[in-house]
Amino acid sequence: MSEDAIYSLRAADLESLGLGTAPFVSSQLGVYGRSAGVLPERNSSPREVDLVPLAIWVEDGGDGQFSGPDRIYFYGQSPHTWVFNAVTDRFDHRHHPYSDQQVYFVTTTEGGARIQPAASLSGPALGLNRFTHVAHHEQELQNLVGSGRQWFGEHFDYTLVRQVGLGLDALDAQSTALFRARGVGRSTISGTKLELSSAQGPIGSMTFGTVASSSGADYVDEAALTQEQSAVAAAWGDITLTFNRDVNPSAAAWLDFVNVHADAPFKWRQTSQVWHFLPSDTAVVQANLSQVTGGLAANGQAWNVSNPLQPERITPIGFSANGSANWGLRLDGMQAQTVAIFESSVPTPALLGKVPNQNLHQSGPLDYVIVAPAFLLPQAQRLVDLHTSRGLRVQAIDVQMIYNEFSSGVQDITAIKDYLRHLWNRADTATDRPKYLLLFGDASYDFRGVVEPNTNQVPIYQSYNSFSLYSSYSTDDFYGFMDEDEGNNLRAKGLDLGIGRIPVNTLDEAKGVVDKIIAYSDPQKSLGNWRKKILFVSDDVDNGWEAVLTSIPNIIADRIDTAYPFLDIDKMYADSYEQQSSSASQSYPRLRTELIQSINAGNLVTAYVGHGGEVGWASENILQLNDTKTFSNGAKLPLFVTVTCEFSRLDDPLRTSAGEFLLLNPGGGAIALLSTTRVVYVDGAATLNDSIFRVIFEKEAGQYRTFGQILRSAKNGTTSADKLRFSLLGDPALRLNVPEHHVVLDSINTLRLDPTMGASESDTLQALSRVRIRGHIEDGPTGAILTDFQGPMDVILYDKKVQRNTLKNDDEGPVISFGEWANAAYRGKVLSKDGHFAADWVMPLDIALQVGQGKFSFYAQADSMDASGSDFRVWIGGIDPNAPVDVTGPTVDVFIGDSLFVSGGISGPDPMGLVHLFDENGINAVGNGIGHDLTGALDGDWNASFSLNSRYSANPGTYQRGEATWPFEDLTDGPHTFSVRAWDSYNNVSEGSVEFVVISRDQLQLGAMRIYPNPGTGPFYLDVEHNAEGDSLEVEWTIHSPDGQRLFEDHWRGQATSAVLQATSWDGTDGHGHLLPAGWYVARVRVRRLSDGQTLHAAERVILLH
Repeated sequence: MSEDAIYSLRAADLESLGLGTAPFVSSQLGVYGRSAGVLPERNSSPREVDLVPLAIWVEDGGDGQFSGPDRIYFYGQSPHTWVFNAVTDRFDHRHHPYSDQQVYFVTTTEGGARIQPAASLSGPALGLNRFTHVAHHEQELQNLVGSGRQWFGEHFDYTLVRQVGLGLDALDAQSTALFRARGVGRSTISGTKLELSSAQGPIGSMTFGTVASSSGADYVDEAALTQEQSAVAAAWGDITLTFNRDVNPSAAAWLDFVNVHADAPFKWRQTSQVWHFLPSDTAVVQANLSQVTGGLAANGQAWNVSNPLQPERITPIGFSANGSANWGLRLDGMQAQTVAIFESSVPTPALLGKVPNQNLHQSGPLDYVIVAPAFLLPQAQRLVDLHTSRGLRVQAIDVQMIYNEFSSGVQDITAIKDYLRHLWNRADTATDRPKYLLLFGDASYDFRGVVEPNTNQVPIYQSYNSFSLYSSYSTDDFYGFMDEDEGNNLRAKGLDLGIGRIPVNTLDEAKGVVDKIIAYSDPQKSLGNWRKKILFVSDDVDNGWEAVLTSIPNIIADRIDTAYPFLDIDKMYADSYEQQSSSASQSYPRLRTELIQSINAGNLVTAYVGHGGEVGWASENILQLNDTKTFSNGAKLPLFVTVTCEFSRLDDPLRTSAGEFLLLNPGGGAIALLSTTRVVYVDGAATLNDSIFRVIFEKEAGQYRTFGQILRSAKNGTTSADKLRFSLLGDPALRLNVPEHHVVLDSINTLRLDPTMGASESDTLQALSRVRIRGHIEDGPTGAILTDFQGPMDVILYDKKVQRNTLKNDDEGPVISFGEWANAAYRGKVLSKDGHFAADWVMPLDIALQVGQGKFSFYAQADSMDASGSDFRVWIGGIDPNAPVDVTGPTVDVFIGDSLFVSGGISGPDPMGLVHLFDENGINAVGNGIGHDLTGALDGDWNASFSLNSRYSANPGTYQRGEATWPFEDLTDGPHTFSVRAWDSYNNVSEGSVEFVVISRDQLQLGAMRIYPNPGTGPFYLDVEHNAEGDSLEVEWTIHSPDGQRLFEDHWRGQATSAVLQATSWDGTDGHGHLLPAGWYVARVRVRRLSDGQTLHAAERVILLH
C-alpha cells in the first residue's frame, strides 16, 4: 500500500495468492503486519518485535464461509506517516527512506483480530464541522552527489515554474493553511529564491546562499519555509513553485518537499478517505457528518484508526437538527484522532504472492550470520559449509525473510539489526551471541531503484548528510551495535560484531569470490612464502604536508619489523623511486612494475597510504583500475589495507571501484580489503590505520584475529568520523594465512646457538667463506619439534639493513630516511626432513664489507602446514683471506616459459622469462647496487635492464644451481630477445639469451611439435609450442598407427602456465601394456581454447626402435 485507506480483499484475491480454494472459513482469516513508518535506529526505542494481527472486518453474509462477493476490510497505511506533534499542535510528516510501499500478510489458517466497536462516549460534546487536511508532496528523483539518504525531486534549471497538487480543493474560504517546504540551490552568488504561491496569492520563498567551489564544500545550500496563509477566496488551486535566479542565470534548484496542514470542511470525495482531528480542550467532540457534502452512501462506515493496528468501529450518533435526522461521530477530544470513513466499494491492494512459512524468531545460537538475496544463497551456502567445517555455527538467510518478520516485508535496514539483536538477546551466554555478520551482496545509495541498473542487493546505512562526499558516508557498522543504549551514535566505541560485505551482483561474481575464499583456506592451494611478506606502499610528496604519507607507513612497518621479525617487510615508497615527467603527466614506471609483480607473486598484506580514488592509487597512476581486474596471483591473495579516498567505494550502482575489482577478480587480486569507501582526512584515517596494524598480528585465544575482529577492534579504539568511511570487503570470519609453526636456527657453522645468546656472540660470516647452518621446525602452540614435517624450505640471509632516502622528486617536504632489509646475501631452498634442515653456501663477494648485523628469514612448508622464522644472531662483513680462487663465470641458460622451449619458438604477448643458472660457488644476487646485479634485458636494451635479484632462488638442496623468472607484459608482435647477465659469488660474469616470436593471443597459434628421443626405444616425450599462456586450454595427445588406428591418448584441461605444452610420456605400447612393433607412428595434438573455441592441430612422425 502506498496510501492510508481502507482496503478490501475478496475470495478470488486469496485464491490468486495461492492460499487455497474458496470457500474459506471466515474465522480463520487474518491479516498481519506492523505499524507503518521507518523503524527506530536507537535500540531502546519501542517497536513491534514480530508481526502482529490487524483488526479486520469480515463480511461473509453470516454463514461463516468466505466466498464469492464476501469481503475482508482492513486499514492499510503508507510507509510515510503523519505523526502528531504535541509541542507544535500539528501533524508532522515522516518520510520512509527505504520504501514507498507498506506490506501486510494474509492467512487463511490462523485467524486473527477483528474490529471491535469503539467505547460509547457520553456527555456534552463539542460539535465539529471541519477536520485537519494534511497532504505531502515529495519525489525521490535524484541524489545530488551519489551519497547519503537525502533525495530530491523537481529540478529547476531549464524549467523555472512548476505546479504541485496538495489536494487544496478540499479547502474553502474559511480555511487557514500552514505550508511547509524545503529545497536546495546551487549558485555562486547568494540570493536565488524558490518562491511558493497558491490561488490565494504568494505564500513565501526559500532563499539560497552561496556554494563554494572548493572540493570539500557542500554541493548545494539548503533552505526551508514554514508559512501560514489564510483564504481570501474560495478557490485555492495548486501550489506554484517559481525559481527566481535573476542574480545568477546559471543557478539551479531542487525541491525536497512541500506539504500543507489546514482546516477543511467535511466533504465526501472518494470511496475511502482519512480525516485527522487535532486535540481540543473538550473531553468529547462530535464530528457532525450531516454536514458532509458530496454524498456518503447509506452503508458507509467510520473507523477510528488512531491505533492503526487496532481500529475501532464507531457507531454513529443520531440527533435532530433543523427538523431533520442527522448523525455524527463522537471522539475523544483530548487526543489527536484519525478517522477513516468508507463505503463498501474500496480499493484492492496490490497482490504480491504467496510467502512460505518461516520462523526466524526461533533461530538457534549462531556465531556467524550471512545475509543475502535469495538468488545468491547457493554461493552463500558454500561459505556456510566452509565455516561450519571449522567449528562455527553459521546460517545464510534471505534478506527478504528478515524483512518479513522484522519489518512486515518492507525494506528497512533496522530490521536486519533487530534480527541480530534478537539472536544477541536470546543467547544464554556470551559464547552464544553472534560474532560475525556478512552482507553477501552489493549495496547502493539508491534504495528504491531509481538508478538503473541498481545494485541494492543488501542495503547499507547512509548518512543523512547528502551534500558532499567529504562529509557523507555509508557504513555497515550500523548493524553491529547490540547494546540497549546504542544504535544512533555510530561513532561510539561499542561495535559488537565483526562485519564484512562481499559486493557481488551475479552468481558468477559470487562464485568467483567464494572460490577464492575456499582456495585461500585450503593449505594445499595456498601454501607459499608469500604468507610471510608484508608490502607497504606510499604516495609521493607533491605538497610539503604529504611527507606524512611516507612517514606514517614507515613508522608502522618498522614497528612490525621489530614486533614480528618472522615477517619480511618490503617498502615501496614512491618518492624513493625515480620520477619520469612529461608535459602531460608524471609517473613511476619502475615502482609500478615492481608493485604489480609483487602482488602477482603474492603478499600476506599489501598496505597503501596516499592519494587515490575509485580508479586507482596516486596521481601518477601507480595502481590502475585495469590492474585490479587482471592480477593473476591465484590463491596467493593479500589482505589490502588502504588509506586513500574512495578506493573501495561499494555503493555506486553506476561504477565498480578498483577496490571492488580486487575482490571480484576471480583469478587473483585480494582476499579482502580494509579500505576506504568515501573521502577521508589524514589524521582520522591514520589513527584507524595505526590501530589496525597494532592488532592485525595479535593473537586472541591462541589464534590470529579474523578480518572482522581486526577492524572491529580498530574501530573501537577511536571516535573519529573517518572510521565510518572504512569497510571490510570480504569474509569477516576469515583469518590471515600467517604460518602457524616456527622455524628455529640451531647452529651457524660450528657455533651452537643457545636461545639465550645475543647476536654479538655469533661468528662473523665473511665474503667468499663457506657457510653451513642447521635448524629445526617447532609446533607453534607447544614448541615441540615436528618430527613429521617434511617439505621444501626457503632460506634467506639478508645483508645488513640498508638506509635509503626519498628523492624529493617534486622538491617538496623533507628527505625521509628509512631502513630496509633489501639485499639478500643468500637466497636458496633446502628440504626439511623429520622436522630438521641444513643449508650450505658460499658468501658472495658483494656483501657490504663493514661488519654489521644481518637477518636470517625462513619459510618451510609440508603437506598442509607451514612455518616461518627469523634470527638476527648473525654478523656479516669482511673477506675470507683463505678463500679458493675462482675465475670462471656461471652457466646461464635462458628460456621462455620452461626449459623445453627452443630458441626461436613462439609465445603470446605475456610470456614468462626463465633463467637456469649454475656456478660451483653460487650466484651473486645480493643487489648492493655496484654493477653486479643479476639483470635481464629485452631486445638488447641494457639501458632499460631490470633486476632479477629478488626473483632468484637456489634449487632445493644446492646453492650451486638456481633459477630466476621475469614476467613480460604486452609485448609487441614479432621477434624478441631475452638476455640475462649473471655474476657468481666471486663476481665472474656470464651472459645468456633466448630468441622468441610473439604472436597475438587473438588468433591461437601452435609452433613446432617436438618428440624426443626420436628415433628411440621409449619412453618418448612430446611437447608443442603455443601462444596462449594464461588461457584455459583443452589438449588431447594421440598416437596412431600408419593406418590411422588410435593406440595411445592423453588428455589435459587447465590454464596454460608456459609457452610449451607437454604430454605424459609414451612408452611405445598400445595403451594395454603390449609393446608395439618397431616402425613409424604418427603423434597428433589437438589444442582448443575454452574461451572462444578456437582449435588447432599438429602432427609429427615418431620412429620406434627395438
